[in-house]
Amino acid sequence: MSFKASVLTLYPDMFPGTLGQALAGKALTSGAWSLEVTQIRDFATDRHRSVDDTPAGGGAGMVLRPDILARAVDHVSPADDQRPRLLMSPRGKTLTQQMVRDLAAGPGAVIICGRFEGVDERVIEARQLTEVSIGDYVLSGGEVAAQVLLDAVIRLLPGVMGNAQSGLTESFETGLLEHPHYTRPAEWEGRTIPDVLTSGNHAKIEDWRREQSETLTKARRPDLACVTVPLTEADRSDLERLETSLWVAESRFNNTYMDAIFAADFIEFGCSGRRYKRDELLFSAGERQEIEARLPLANLHLHPLDATTVQVSYVSEVRYGEAVQRCNRSSIWSRGGKHGWQLRFHQGTPVFDAERNV
Repeated sequence: MSFKASVLTLYPDMFPGTLGQALAGKALTSGAWSLEVTQIRDFATDRHRSVDDTPAGGGAGMVLRPDILARAVDHVSPADDQRPRLLMSPRGKTLTQQMVRDLAAGPGAVIICGRFEGVDERVIEARQLTEVSIGDYVLSGGEVAAQVLLDAVIRLLPGVMGNAQSGLTESFETGLLEHPHYTRPAEWEGRTIPDVLTSGNHAKIEDWRREQSETLTKARRPDLACVTVPLTEADRSDLERLETSLWVAESRFNNTYMDAIFAADFIEFGCSGRRYKRDELLFSAGERQEIEARLPLANLHLHPLDATTVQVSYVSEVRYGEAVQRCNRSSIWSRGGKHGWQLRFHQGTPVFDAERNV
């Protein structure tokens, strides 16, 4: 089933506009999405086809009447329509990539293009219109905003982008701005491509791109630094594997492996209350010992803290001779390093067992 967009506007000739070109235009022609444009004036009842009136209480401008807009909405979106009803408005919730993804995964959208001073609040409430803004500025109408929203959604529909992977590393998809891009020629006006990009070392290239994205985001969009991003299945698998490796002797006492896992500023507060620095937790080969830990780790949960940081919590059970120690555990992992993630912090807190009084 294709994505169905129904647009209500006072200027239907503005559509499809830019949506009839490039990727969106090809997708429209192929049937990946459909566009229905409705003239709001068709639902006026006077001979002048009036759709607005003066604002109650006085003031500048005109207000779109609720009865006329409601008839237009009801015509294109009956009560059983599962599509969201969106009103493009500067006072709406700011459009984000997550909202775009959610819309692209649905059956379509009904989009009302605001005009004049505003829309009567009663129709917004009665027809459950969700107000959406594309930024902190005011346009002459919602038509351009509607095209921006639809363009962002359409490109995520199945089959629209030639390479579906091309959208996965773009700005906002990972919670970060996208890294810089380079192509031939290798040197231009005395400026060269960074050596790492021509090294052929794909792991170092990914690290460089990630670092550049983080640096750009902190400098240009610090507000994104606290935005959480859903973890991919690959992220979850990697973090569970890395956390589990801390309880396996072959990896825990592998100095090279742990040196790559620990971040430079890593610290740990053990179950005993003692504070450890990273160098204190790097062991020589002769210090290896068996770890009798229960695996898989119990009650393991992953909690994204921001675009690059995740908290991993669980309960550990480790046998020391005849005794079993249970501790609540919390680790903080940040993206980066040889294994994709580095451990920044770890803490253990003993769990009191009332039955055994331990």
